[in-house]
Amino acid sequence: MEGLLPLTVHFTNKLDHFSQSFFGIYGPNVPRLRQDFWQELIDLYGHANNTWVLWGDFNVIRCCNEKRGGSRLTKSMRDFSNLVSTLNLVDLPLNGDKYTWSNGQAHPTMYRLDRFLISTAFENKYPQSL
Repeated sequence: MEGLLPLTVHFTNKLDHFSQSFFGIYGPNVPRLRQDFWQELIDLYGHANNTWVLWGDFNVIRCCNEKRGGSRLTKSMRDFSNLVSTLNLVDLPLNGDKYTWSNGQAHPTMYRLDRFLISTAFENKYPQSL
């Protein structure tokens, strides 16, 4: 299945025993595979501690302004935004460029596909991450 978690790292701070998990993501670029991928992340959430970070290429945008020139709202976009909301994740904003991927053409197609999503527990522990 496409969309597996290629990298999982768990840390525990020796000073305060605060543990956190980082999950590297490469999401499916085929819309019909995304439902299974979202379910994979929901299942992961059920097994992870409440302090986690999902980072990587999700291969889907959340809203129309994350594509240069706009886009129409799709089911994948709605489902991804619902997942972020359901898991109570914070979508960290970009600094600098508005997009993270381009097709490299003379008049490029550009998207924000890469992101860091953090749990509210992570945000509370590290408020400077915003």
